[in-house]
Parts: sequence; C-alpha cells; structure tokens
Amino acid sequence: MRPNDQELEVLGRNHKDGSRRRRMTSRVAAVLTAAILAATTSSAAGALVPIPPANTDCRGDAVITKLSVVEDRAAANMLAEATRAISDSGRCLLDAGDPATNRVPSGTRRDAAMANRVFVVGGPAAIPDSWLSGTLGVSDAIRIGGGNRWATQAAVALAIIDLTQGRPVVEYEGEASSEAVRPPNTDCTTGAVIAKLGVVEDTAAGNMLAETLSQLSAFSSRCLVDAGDPGAGSRPSATSKSEVGLASKYYVVGGQRAIPDEWLRQQFGLSPMGIAELERFDGSDRWETQAQIAAAIWRLANSAWLGQNEGPGSTSNGETDVED
Repeated sequence: MRPNDQELEVLGRNHKDGSRRRRMTSRVAAVLTAAILAATTSSAAGALVPIPPANTDCRGDAVITKLSVVEDRAAANMLAEATRAISDSGRCLLDAGDPATNRVPSGTRRDAAMANRVFVVGGPAAIPDSWLSGTLGVSDAIRIGGGNRWATQAAVALAIIDLTQGRPVVEYEGEASSEAVRPPNTDCTTGAVIAKLGVVEDTAAGNMLAETLSQLSAFSSRCLVDAGDPGAGSRPSATSKSEVGLASKYYVVGGQRAIPDEWLRQQFGLSPMGIAELERFDGSDRWETQAQIAAAIWRLANSAWLGQNEGPGSTSNGETDVED
C-alpha cells in the first residue's frame, strides 16, 4: 500500500531530522578529535607525543630530552621542575625531537637559544651531539644519562641533589647497555617508596625518589616496592610485603584512587600509625605528581645539606661564621 501525502510529509521531515543529527554528530566528533590532537604532537612515525605543561621562562635553565620516550620524559620533567626551585627561575622542558625519524621539534631551537644553561637527558645514542648542534643549535650542554633508563633516572636524581647542594653535576660518561633490569633493593629500613610498577611514569618517578633516598642515606638504602594493582586485583609479592614491613617511613606514588589506604592496610599490614608516617604524591595528572616528587627530592637534598653544615661555627643557612 502506497503512503498518502501526509505520511510522505512525515517521512520527509524524519529524513531531514536524521540527516541533521548525523551532520551534528560528525561535527561533534570532529571537534573532539581536534581537541585530542591539540593535546599531542605527531611524530614522523605517527606516534603521539604528549605536550608537557607550558614553559614559563627559558632564560635560566632549559632541559632537553626525547619527549617520545616515557622514562626520559618523566626524569627530564622532574629535573626541569627542580631547576625552577633551585635557580629560582622559570620552568623549561624542551623536546629533542627524534633523530632516528628526522622529526624536528617546534620551538626547541628558539627556546634553547635563550637559556643560560642547557641540560640534556639521554645519552649520545639517543640524542647525538650532531643533532644537538646542527638541528637544535645547542653546542654547549650538560649531558645527564646512564647505560640504561634506570641508570639515567639515578643520574638525574643525583644531578638534582648536586644542584641543590651547590656541587658540579656529574656528566654522562657511560656506554649504552642493553640490560634494563630494575636494580635490587638494598635496605628498606630508612624508607620504602611504593608505586604501581606497571605504570611506566610512576615507576620512573618512584625510582628517582628511591635513588635520592639511597644517595642521602648513610647506608645507601634503596627501596622501591611494587604496590601491585588494586584495580586489577593484582597483589604485591611476598618479598614486597616483607620489605615494606621493615620501613620506618613510606612514600606512595599515586593518590587514593590508584593506591588506597585500605589496600596498603590489607596488603602491607600498615596500621593507622603506619599510614600517619606516609607521604603521598597525588597530582592532578602525572606531570604534577612528578613535580611534587621533584620538590620532595629538592627538599630532602636541601635538608641533608643543611644538616651536614649545621655545627659549631655554622649558621642555619650552611655558611660558616668567622671571627674578625
């Protein structure tokens, strides 16, 4: 049976409304896609590179690294945050691009030219000197790195300590190593750093804090412990539980949603008193969490330096009083 004129009119309106909704849906999808792409930059290989928080001032210290490498990005971001506090200058984290794919970063050459001092996180295999000078225009830089990414994180943590305590930064002299195994814990009595080691950024930041505690400890006490994954129901190992049981203080990388207090009580047996001895790093995103840990590294290094210099004839700022 053929539709009458009234039914044809209704069908026509429905068709137009459906087309209008489809066009609106397409426009919304396009806006969302543009917003997502605006938060990233695309490499020549098609990988998305997250954009860090906006730099505030590059006329002091600038830190250059391959932002496409998650571990180096985390370490470099923490160094940039630390230099801002140490030098009382702006924050400046710059992308080195990718020599392997010839991806040239936008703005790095311009911003690096303004810097009074440039740090490079990563060895020459990742960021060759020729790329620094030829592509980025950087001929004089302090390179910080290690044989693998664990060693690079340790080197950056030591650099923050040295900068805080007024010592020259130890520059990279090592050879690249294929071994990328997490260093073993040595002693957890001073403090345990608890992180979800399945999250690369949290692992890098937690490792730097653990290395800092090791460097500042009289017993070289390094302790980085896997929290497991509360969301997936993955429990920490028996070894992790026993190591946390030895600690007198706890540092947790991540907020309550990532590692709840209840999980710490259930899995590690932390009492309410143990929770009271817990310092938690919980930024609004991983960039901010790394900034909080960088501030803690600076604070710990500064306190250790002041403690070393406080004694007979010393002032509270570490300077020595000399009688006329």
